[in-house]
Amino acid sequence: MTKLINVALWLLVIPVLSVAQINNVSYRLSFNPQTNLYDCYLQVNEGLAIHAKDRVQLNAQLTILVPTGSKIEIVQNHMPLQNNQDFSGSLPMEWNKSNVVRKPSSDPFHDYVSIVPQLSPASFYNELTTGDQVKLFTCKISHVDNCGDDIRLYDNQKGLPSTAIGMKGGDFSNGFTVGGIKQKYSGNATRVTPAIEVIDNIKSNTKNGIYLETSINENAKFGPYVYEWFTPAGDVVEGNSLKILQPKQSDYGVYQLMVTDARGCKQLKNVELKNSVSDQTHQLDNGENPKDVSIFTNTRGNYNSLQDAVNIYPNPASNEFFINVETEVGTKVDIILTDLNGRSILKNIASTIAYQPNLNVQVDASDLTAGAYMVITRMNGKEDAQKVIIVK
Repeated sequence: MTKLINVALWLLVIPVLSVAQINNVSYRLSFNPQTNLYDCYLQVNEGLAIHAKDRVQLNAQLTILVPTGSKIEIVQNHMPLQNNQDFSGSLPMEWNKSNVVRKPSSDPFHDYVSIVPQLSPASFYNELTTGDQVKLFTCKISHVDNCGDDIRLYDNQKGLPSTAIGMKGGDFSNGFTVGGIKQKYSGNATRVTPAIEVIDNIKSNTKNGIYLETSINENAKFGPYVYEWFTPAGDVVEGNSLKILQPKQSDYGVYQLMVTDARGCKQLKNVELKNSVSDQTHQLDNGENPKDVSIFTNTRGNYNSLQDAVNIYPNPASNEFFINVETEVGTKVDIILTDLNGRSILKNIASTIAYQPNLNVQVDASDLTAGAYMVITRMNGKEDAQKVIIVK
């Protein structure tokens, strides 16, 4: 009660009645690869706030879903600033964990952690305007798996309600008010998840058998790394290099290298080897004959570009799986299924114009043999490739 009175007094003593107001905001969760931490932002979608009355922080709640058993710690506060009504504040307001529900029966894969502002002493943002991205706080999450797919903000439209089994009556809905009691929060902005760029290029030497060597740039913070070669013959070989002394014709074709870091992030590049020295036109760093050597890079582009927009579940799958694509209404979306050599298995999983911002596609896998496949999603000139495992 004291906190609310404190804020209310500020609203009364500030003489300026401003017509400028923030009308619409979103939250955004963003992984920072430099710090290996998550930053939470306030995104101003509409409105303006100049005077102190319009910049004062009132009630808010932000809920983060983390993998079950993870620890979440707020390691740094950024905005708003205490006693910043005249833009002289320097001490950030504290954001604190509030309600926590661990492994609810309705969602045993996540813990739910709500975070709220400390309202006393009163804290104020600097001037806000449409398009601003304001960093609120930075948090450390102890367990990052599945490349951050299991770490996300609560979705007010789809999230578990307080009445769901295991939620203990807790309301974890996101909300935000500033400068008044009117609700400003409208939804979550696109999150930024971890990405991986380890493979610089792949060099191949076919003079005496087949030799594949990877030029890599590892970041020790995200190791250890696992390297897997998927061969034209259907074998899987671990290691960042591969050698076949007496190759058969079936050993020539498309090789795919998948590297996975400790967070479960994946990068995929491929190289095609042909059993003809006339096709070898490049040279290795060691100066070998350019007719015997070729260098190839990923011919499908950046596989991480749509990583946050495409989710596949369940994975592994048996008789069916689902592909969920977050996009904008009116966007052309194409999805195909290939084997690990890039050969099309299902060409027309989807080829459609998105009629809603969340496209969910069901894939019948009952006729697929057990093994690994690639789901290729294309939209807005970008491409995503994710591996799906079929088990029988």
